Amino acid sequence: METSEDVFDMLDYVRAWHGRELAEKRSGGAETASKLKQRATSGNVWERAKGTSIMRLVDELSITSRQFADNYEDGAKRHHADDPAEDPLTVAQRYTCPAFPQGEFALKAAKEILARQIAVDPTVRHSLRRRFEHDAIVNVHPTDKGRIAIDETHAWYPFKYLRGKLLRRFEDAQFLEILQAEHDQMVSVEIILPDAERHMNHCTQLFMSDNVSETADKWNQLRREILDHTFNKLLLPAMAKWARDWLRGRAEDYIVHEVHHALNQKFDCAPKWIKDARGREDRLARVLAVSWGHGDIKRDPIHMAFVDERGRLMASTTFADLRQDEYQREFMDLCAEHKPDLVLVAGFNVSSRRLKDQVFQLVNDFHQSGRMPEAAVAFANDDTARLYMESPRAKQEFPDLYPLTRYCIAVARHSQRPIEEYCALDDSDLMALPWHPKQHLLPKDKLKDAIERGLCKAVNKVGVDLIRAIESPAQARMLSYVCGLGPRKVHHLIKRIEAMGITKRSDLLMQRILTKTIFINCAGYLRIVPSRDILDTTRIHPSHYDLARKMAADALDVDDPHDEYGQPSEHVREMISSRQTYRLDELMLEEYAKELERVTGEPLYRMLIDISQEIKQPFRELRRPWHEPPLEEVFERLTGETPQSLHAGVIVMV
Repeated sequence: METSEDVFDMLDYVRAWHGRELAEKRSGGAETASKLKQRATSGNVWERAKGTSIMRLVDELSITSRQFADNYEDGAKRHHADDPAEDPLTVAQRYTCPAFPQGEFALKAAKEILARQIAVDPTVRHSLRRRFEHDAIVNVHPTDKGRIAIDETHAWYPFKYLRGKLLRRFEDAQFLEILQAEHDQMVSVEIILPDAERHMNHCTQLFMSDNVSETADKWNQLRREILDHTFNKLLLPAMAKWARDWLRGRAEDYIVHEVHHALNQKFDCAPKWIKDARGREDRLARVLAVSWGHGDIKRDPIHMAFVDERGRLMASTTFADLRQDEYQREFMDLCAEHKPDLVLVAGFNVSSRRLKDQVFQLVNDFHQSGRMPEAAVAFANDDTARLYMESPRAKQEFPDLYPLTRYCIAVARHSQRPIEEYCALDDSDLMALPWHPKQHLLPKDKLKDAIERGLCKAVNKVGVDLIRAIESPAQARMLSYVCGLGPRKVHHLIKRIEAMGITKRSDLLMQRILTKTIFINCAGYLRIVPSRDILDTTRIHPSHYDLARKMAADALDVDDPHDEYGQPSEHVREMISSRQTYRLDELMLEEYAKELERVTGEPLYRMLIDISQEIKQPFRELRRPWHEPPLEEVFERLTGETPQSLHAGVIVMV
């Protein structure tokens, strides 16, 4: 069995052949004969015929279902049918029973049973399914309603008259759109084998005898009827239904993949870091966010909010018009006092472009005159800010501020800690964000799961400062996306730490705050600063601490990796504080790994590289450096237009 479909085929096969025995076992043999008889009477013909002479009549009709499956799989006659000397009805009369007292009824029942036996055979289903995957086609027919509603400008026009598209050619979300159109009664959809008649003739040849006589002709006609019922009434409708589900699944998987890609692109951008004199990332940028909302000069003043490197609001104000000298001086004073490293402009339409030009000119002039340090001016990602500005959380945090000022605060914070801001949103808000144009076609649970997986990947990539998470509700929300944790475990974790306190990672296990399994899953993503063990400030997993300590000791030419004063990672701390991490490069890691592998029997080279990098730069930034949003993204955000709504041939207002 290769796929889940093969497993389900086998389950159907077992139920069909052994349904009564399974029912008896489930009931512990407690069912009476009358109950079993009642179940068989109300069930299918096969159940009624089990244990009667009809099953012997089935064997007379042709080769068995198992033998036909062998022929069908090979495409050749491995097994040959034998014709009884008498015609089918005469033979059937010898096998009548109380449930089927006449020859016609007995023959009809035997034909039905053999057809079902073939239809549930796993080999037949597997082979036909593979044929469907390769050869089946989709045809779309517009309804009367669809012919009128779906014109050349309609999103569904590309498949209005779709004909003969192979199943394997559906590689994007189009089939979900077709299903939506069918649900809206715009089109009807059929999935067929284009060579079904030829396929049926071939199958018939595999099932019939090669004899030539009047009796043989009657038996072969009966076999044609059996296969006609098997394929046209049982198998082909089942395969068409399977193909629908298969295409739906492929289309949904495509959108999920695209959502994951969008999430990765969105999250794979680090905030802007300000470097110290040695060129190391020292702190997050201080951000000034500016917006005039819809940009109506008569109604919309310019709102500004300044946020420091820790995300705290330090100042906020409004200006009527930055073109006036009075407000330009106030803007200059604000910049001179707080010295922003980054100035972000955001808004709800294309008028924000004018505002950005004004701000850029002012900031550039101020810098050229020496009145403020250099600062980048860029458009901002305001996905989370639009949802935050009127949210209960925003009103509780800043009840006295204008919604647009709260919007500016959220824009600034998003630039500093984007993943934290996304994690702060509830499920409905996350699913409302535009991750993909076709995401509305996904079931809500699949979209929710795709977003959660993307957030989990992003959170585990950057890690979570556990001490800060206990103190900050915003940071605490990220804990729910750490591998091995979830909302309930996080609630328990925070409560226990608040009650007991921790000084190092191992306290989570030793104080029974987390179980061993959960600790193993999540420990490497939880950063503890400050900690009694400096390795707790790295991504190195506690199970590899001894290896990291040995590497540090060997690099420093110390015999014992454990410090004599009971500080197990003291040599790591000494290496970092004395800026001797470069000595790890002298270990010649490839040879060092081979030496350790001879002792441990485990491949360690890749792990040693990761440990070395973490000691040199604990929880180093793995995301791409900060950059301005692409122009295409800015255009879509300010205009609301997408490649789907704005393309060649579309009439627009200018």
